[in-house]
Amino acid sequence: MKSLRRFLRRLFNSAARRAQEERLREEIGDHIALQPEANLRDGLSPVEARRQAMLKFGGVEAMKRDYRAERGLLFVENLMGDLRNAARSIRRTLNGTI
Repeated sequence: MKSLRRFLRRLFNSAARRAQEERLREEIGDHIALQPEANLRDGLSPVEARRQAMLKFGGVEAMKRDYRAERGLLFVENLMGDLRNAARSIRRTLNGTI
Protein backbone atom coordinates (compact mmCIF):
# COMPACT_ATOMS: atom_id res chain seq x y z
CA MET A 1 0.00 0.00 0.00
CA LYS A 2 2.86 2.35 0.81
CA SER A 3 4.43 1.82 -2.60
CA LEU A 4 1.09 2.51 -4.31
CA ARG A 5 0.77 5.80 -2.43
CA ARG A 6 4.34 6.71 -3.36
CA PHE A 7 3.65 5.85 -7.01
CA LEU A 8 0.46 7.96 -7.07
CA ARG A 9 2.21 10.86 -5.33
CA ARG A 10 5.04 10.77 -7.86
CA LEU A 11 2.57 10.54 -10.73
CA PHE A 12 0.74 13.61 -9.44
CA ASN A 13 4.06 15.40 -8.94
CA SER A 14 4.96 14.75 -12.55
CA ALA A 15 1.71 16.42 -13.62
CA ALA A 16 2.31 19.45 -11.37
CA ARG A 17 5.91 19.89 -12.50
CA ARG A 18 5.74 23.51 -13.67
CA ALA A 19 4.50 24.87 -10.33
CA GLN A 20 7.08 22.81 -8.47
CA GLU A 21 9.90 24.00 -10.72
CA GLU A 22 8.96 27.61 -9.98
CA ARG A 23 8.78 26.90 -6.25
CA LEU A 24 12.15 25.11 -6.34
CA ARG A 25 13.75 28.02 -8.22
CA GLU A 26 12.43 30.51 -5.69
CA GLU A 27 13.50 28.39 -2.73
CA ILE A 28 17.04 27.97 -4.04
CA GLY A 29 17.23 31.69 -4.84
CA ASP A 30 16.04 32.62 -1.36
CA HIS A 31 18.49 30.25 0.26
CA ILE A 32 21.41 31.55 -1.78
CA ALA A 33 20.39 35.17 -1.08
CA LEU A 34 20.50 34.67 2.70
CA GLN A 35 24.05 33.35 2.87
CA PRO A 36 25.84 36.37 1.31
CA GLU A 37 24.16 38.62 3.87
CA ALA A 38 25.71 36.56 6.65
CA ASN A 39 29.07 36.59 4.86
CA LEU A 40 28.89 40.39 4.50
CA ARG A 41 28.28 40.70 8.24
CA ASP A 42 31.39 38.57 8.74
CA GLY A 43 33.41 41.18 6.84
CA LEU A 44 33.76 39.68 3.35
CA SER A 45 33.55 41.83 0.23
CA PRO A 46 30.25 41.57 -1.72
CA VAL A 47 31.85 39.56 -4.53
CA GLU A 48 33.61 37.19 -2.14
CA ALA A 49 30.46 36.89 0.00
CA ARG A 50 28.45 35.73 -3.04
CA ARG A 51 31.21 33.35 -4.15
CA GLN A 52 31.46 31.79 -0.70
CA ALA A 53 27.67 31.43 -0.56
CA MET A 54 27.64 29.58 -3.89
CA LEU A 55 30.49 27.31 -2.77
CA LYS A 56 28.73 26.52 0.49
CA PHE A 57 25.40 25.84 -1.23
CA GLY A 58 26.95 23.50 -3.78
CA GLY A 59 25.92 22.73 -7.33
CA VAL A 60 22.53 24.24 -8.11
CA GLU A 61 21.86 22.07 -11.15
CA ALA A 62 22.89 18.89 -9.32
CA MET A 63 20.54 19.80 -6.48
CA LYS A 64 17.70 20.44 -8.93
CA ARG A 65 18.36 17.10 -10.63
CA ASP A 66 18.32 15.27 -7.31
CA TYR A 67 15.11 17.01 -6.29
CA ARG A 68 13.42 16.13 -9.58
CA ALA A 69 14.48 12.51 -9.30
CA GLU A 70 13.14 12.32 -5.74
CA ARG A 71 9.78 13.98 -6.37
CA GLY A 72 8.87 12.55 -9.75
CA LEU A 73 8.75 9.41 -11.78
CA LEU A 74 12.03 9.86 -13.57
CA PHE A 75 11.53 6.79 -15.74
CA VAL A 76 8.10 8.05 -16.88
CA GLU A 77 9.52 11.48 -17.71
CA ASN A 78 12.40 9.88 -19.61
CA LEU A 79 10.00 7.56 -21.44
CA MET A 80 7.81 10.49 -22.48
CA GLY A 81 10.86 12.34 -23.81
CA ASP A 82 12.00 9.26 -25.71
CA LEU A 83 8.53 8.81 -27.22
CA ARG A 84 8.44 12.45 -28.35
CA ASN A 85 11.87 12.06 -29.99
CA ALA A 86 10.80 8.82 -31.68
CA ALA A 87 7.63 10.46 -33.00
CA ARG A 88 9.64 13.38 -34.42
CA SER A 89 12.07 10.98 -36.05
CA ILE A 90 9.29 8.92 -37.61
CA ARG A 91 7.55 12.08 -38.82
CA ARG A 92 10.78 13.31 -40.47
CA THR A 93 11.33 9.91 -42.09
CA LEU A 94 7.80 9.78 -43.48
CA ASN A 95 8.06 13.34 -44.79
CA GLY A 96 11.38 12.55 -46.50
CA THR A 97 13.44 15.10 -44.57
CA ILE A 98 16.61 14.32 -42.75
